[in-house]
Amino acid sequence: MHAAKQHLQQHEGQTVIGLLGHSKGGGEVVLYASTYDDIPLVINVAGRFWMDNGITMRFGEDIFERAQAGPVAMPAQRDDGHTFTWMLTKEDLDERVSLDMAAATAAIKRSRVLTIHGTADSTIPVDDGRQMAAGIAGSRLIEVEGADHNFQASQDVLQRLIDAVLGFLQDAKANGWV
Repeated sequence: MHAAKQHLQQHEGQTVIGLLGHSKGGGEVVLYASTYDDIPLVINVAGRFWMDNGITMRFGEDIFERAQAGPVAMPAQRDDGHTFTWMLTKEDLDERVSLDMAAATAAIKRSRVLTIHGTADSTIPVDDGRQMAAGIAGSRLIEVEGADHNFQASQDVLQRLIDAVLGFLQDAKANGWV
């Protein structure tokens, strides 16, 4: 992300005013802000705070043992039905469980952060969003009632996600954050 931001600014004459990430990407934009804190607006949608949670739920109770023996083939399917396989390694798991999101959130001083999380998210519980927002001084949390992890429960749920993002951007402009 940092290289992309630098390229856009140095070679394309663009100013990067915000980052938005969903799920793993939500955690990644928060980690970016904790390291660089140089982009005014950060939007975390359904990002995970407690990194060790969900690993066994997603990959199986024995995932650490299987990964210890070697890379584990993980079949996946995109929304369009295309299937593919990716490899999960012990190093991937170790890196994930060692992330300290409490320290990361506490390190954010300049970026304005919005966390949006669905109350019906069974992939990453809304408590992760609450904890993420609580750890960032001056951040905002919007809980979307009835929203699942991908905000697909209804058109109304998706619209509330869109409205939350647009409202944050409008507030940023009105308050001179960008």
